[in-house]
Amino acid sequence: MAKATAATPEDKAPQAPATSSANLPAQAPGPAVSEIIQNAIRRDEELRDLRQDFIYQLQVTTERLDDDNQVIPDKTKTLSAKIKPGKDITFSADFSDDADSKSDKSSGQTRVAGGGRGLSQAQRDDDDDEDKDKQVEDAKKVNAMLDMAKIAPRYTYQRLKDDTIRDRRCFVIKFTPKKDQPFSTREEKVINKVGGTIWIDQNDFSIIQTKGKLTEEVDVAWFLATMKGLDFNYQTSELGIADIPVPAGFSMNFDLNIMGYRMAQRQKNTMTDYVKSDSATAPAASPTPPAP
Repeated sequence: MAKATAATPEDKAPQAPATSSANLPAQAPGPAVSEIIQNAIRRDEELRDLRQDFIYQLQVTTERLDDDNQVIPDKTKTLSAKIKPGKDITFSADFSDDADSKSDKSSGQTRVAGGGRGLSQAQRDDDDDEDKDKQVEDAKKVNAMLDMAKIAPRYTYQRLKDDTIRDRRCFVIKFTPKKDQPFSTREEKVINKVGGTIWIDQNDFSIIQTKGKLTEEVDVAWFLATMKGLDFNYQTSELGIADIPVPAGFSMNFDLNIMGYRMAQRQKNTMTDYVKSDSATAPAASPTPPAP
């Protein structure tokens, strides 16, 4: 009669490592985070097309802050413009600078932006016009940070607990910058060090809100200037006549050190009064289909 012997470790079949649910992060139900991001990129492109059919009022307020982070009154500038969005973050602007509204000099002037992501270098009538153009150019560079197709590959993503904004049930996604990402401009160099949170509608994958901040200091002009801090907050509102979310506000604070001199600034961009353009023929908005 054969005698039973205990199996040695070498004789045992390989066993899968234990996977106790207590040791693993809870997986939120629904699509994977990569699928959510891909759908958000496609929906972002759709919304850019739809928004070309509308004109809105943009107000840009730029405030300089002192060492105690208090507003310096004579360093505050406010600009208003009617904006006609174009593809790839181009636009036409009809300026009505609040600072110049008491004179006939600058009100009602029109500037048209060309290709690319900034203003064209059209002939300026005077230094005031150049300053106004620069303010809006800076605003558009900041808005480029919201171009999902451009910035998405620079980050890793983690899904957080779902949230609700304006009756829209949202996926909440944390984004963290990848290391050693390439850049060709100062803005991209800064974007490569920004992390934060994005809220994405669960029904049609529209971006509803984004918040972010600088994760580490960044040299932005060789070693002569260092971005010490930056945070931003992007908000949307509902455009009832098209049943889509539209940009409503973008605020940004930054703290820059230039050869030992501190420059702190706060910029607020407010977008209101969306109206249909006379020449617009907007297609119907439709939810983005799920990624394959």
